[in-house]
Amino acid sequence: MAPQTPAASNKQTDAKPASPKPADRSPEASKADDDNEDEPVESGAKGEAKKDMKNVTNYVNEELAKRQVDADTLGKSLAFLQNAAKAHKANLAAPKPAGSPVNKQDVEFLKTHMQVGKTEAENALREKDGDLLAALNYLIEA
Repeated sequence: MAPQTPAASNKQTDAKPASPKPADRSPEASKADDDNEDEPVESGAKGEAKKDMKNVTNYVNEELAKRQVDADTLGKSLAFLQNAAKAHKANLAAPKPAGSPVNKQDVEFLKTHMQVGKTEAENALREKDGDLLAALNYLIEA
């Protein structure tokens, strides 16, 4: 190895590690640095314990924030589903138009086999959206 000149050895000792630019640091990192500047640095087991406790506290706070976001999202989704259920229920409860067509053969079948009038047979079929089997069950239960 060649002997170093005094100028070359000065370059090595003058070099400082590059510190991150303020724009490169995250807000959490700068906040953590701010917290560390206010407190005296302790060494040994007590210092490690404080550092560990701070890390655990930060982790718990982050988890609580995530859970709050999840709870808010869940609340919004639940409210949306409740509104959709109310709208669906109102749609089902809405009266069917009186003029909706029904199959005349089904009306005749209900009249003869269930011994009901034409209007009652038509109403039962309209109530059950033209489903003959559902209309039969409806008339039997009524």
